[in-house]
Amino acid sequence: MHIIKKRWSKVKVSLGTNRRIRPLSCHKIWKAHEWRTWLLVWLPVFKGKVPPGLYKLLSKFTLGILLLLKNNVTREEVENARTLLHSFCKGNEWHSRVILHF
Repeated sequence: MHIIKKRWSKVKVSLGTNRRIRPLSCHKIWKAHEWRTWLLVWLPVFKGKVPPGLYKLLSKFTLGILLLLKNNVTREEVENARTLLHSFCKGNEWHSRVILHF
């Protein structure tokens, strides 16, 4: 957990906001923008710290959401996002016994 907290403290947010992100220990009082940031930048924070299969599964979710959050989304990107999110949902059934918390 120490490594994850250290990585989180080094995250540089360039998502059109100049708001600071509070530490992971404050996650219970995070605002929506902090959860959005978490969703979009958690990949490098957790790389090598969760099982590879779970990392790959959650990456599909994040990449699908990233595609849909763009200002302009092409039809192809919508289809790619749909495929990624559908794959995440199917794969999540397999990981349903895994509990993620911090």
